[in-house]
Amino acid sequence: MNGKPNLNPQTELLDLQQERQLTHYIDIAGAHPVRVFFVRSYDQATSFIGTLNRMLVYLGIAVVLMAAALVFAISRQITRPLNISPMAYA
Repeated sequence: MNGKPNLNPQTELLDLQQERQLTHYIDIAGAHPVRVFFVRSYDQATSFIGTLNRMLVYLGIAVVLMAAALVFAISRQITRPLNISPMAYA
């Protein structure tokens, strides 16, 4: 492989000290091949996704409520002249 790193790293999920760890490694070939390991907390990495999902749910609820208020305001503006006009001709 003439000194270039393997672009297809091997990934595994390990349980260390009651916490899941995401580990992967890259093989670097050469005269003395080296394997570089990376370890990261899987729980910390996925906590961001949980926070993002909650934020998107709150944003979706806010958008639905604002859309409902907008529809109510527009429909009120359209139907109010219909309610006033029969009384004006009486």
